[in-house]
Amino acid sequence: MTSMAGRSAEKVRVLLDLDRNEEAAQAARAGLQSDPNNAELLGLLASALHADGHAREARKWSERSLAIDPNQAWVHDVRARAILNGGGKVKEAVESASAAVKLAHTHAYYRYTLTRTQLEAKQRKAAQATAESIRTVAPASPLGPLSQALVEIDRAKFFRVHPVWAVVAVVVTRGAVLLFWAIAWLYMYFRRRGPLRRADAHLMEALRLNPGDAFTHRVAAEVARYRFRFVRAVDSTLASAAIDADMVDATELARGIVRRTTAITAVTFAVWLVLMLTLFSTMSHPAVMSILGTVLVIAAAAGVTWLYEEQTKRLPPGVLRLVRRRWGLPATVLVIAAWLSLMAANNPLSIAVPTAVGAVTLLAGFCVLTVKLVSARRIG
Repeated sequence: MTSMAGRSAEKVRVLLDLDRNEEAAQAARAGLQSDPNNAELLGLLASALHADGHAREARKWSERSLAIDPNQAWVHDVRARAILNGGGKVKEAVESASAAVKLAHTHAYYRYTLTRTQLEAKQRKAAQATAESIRTVAPASPLGPLSQALVEIDRAKFFRVHPVWAVVAVVVTRGAVLLFWAIAWLYMYFRRRGPLRRADAHLMEALRLNPGDAFTHRVAAEVARYRFRFVRAVDSTLASAAIDADMVDATELARGIVRRTTAITAVTFAVWLVLMLTLFSTMSHPAVMSILGTVLVIAAAAGVTWLYEEQTKRLPPGVLRLVRRRWGLPATVLVIAAWLSLMAANNPLSIAVPTAVGAVTLLAGFCVLTVKLVSARRIG
């Protein structure tokens, strides 16, 4: 390596450490002008591009670097992460991450990347073995428990239906598929409790190990944010520890809870409307339809209330105030209540009764949420 290329590489590394990724990429390109076949600079350019969100370009430059020197474990790792972030097929990411581990088998972060790629490739048993192996090669590293937390979080995943196919399924089955989805969701809710508890334990262990460098800290933040995407995701102790360690932003955490609850509230009442239309088209007894519709709307309101309580009852006080200060959920509830009021006024009794009950229930919920909102803003 020429001295100029060496100075360029050192400058790129410093800029990457400062998260000045665009400048790092420019510095790497400048260095490559004097030494275009420098494998290290090519790899550093790939790393800078990946950190700046350019996955496909990062993969291209990492492969140019590996073509010159295939024994660079860190460049194999960059390539694997670039592929994971949209730069290719998951199978290729597994191959690249495996190559990095073979070249540097005691490096914990490469094993963490391999765990991620194996999970994306649906190789959960292999991912679990890789995560556990970090305990052996680096017992004091937070990456061991963080990798195991990822494996447990993956166990809690639930299938997602594309919105277009969901609408088609609802129309074709006249709403019957919604009952199946509700049962499946409840089953997964109870089934995922064990894995999520274990994920919490691993995350708490990682936080106790106190990730020292910024790179490991970012990994811990990535895992923690992923963990908090789930219902029943926020434990007060875990959330407080993650916020205190600057791994999770309290405002973003509160925003995510409100956004998720608001979306599920809207979907729940859309599902209720589909079921009501199905009942209206299949039942000839208005009284029975009215009773069933009323039961369903009360069940929907109770379900949304339960969901809100589940996501907020274990929050740290500061985060709970941030959740209550947001207008998203009260506004959604008010809009749905107004819509149900219009339905009650312009439909026969069999539909008017349950929609009126729903409107009154939601208006009561809106009042409660608004009181909490005003109270939280006064305290804040």
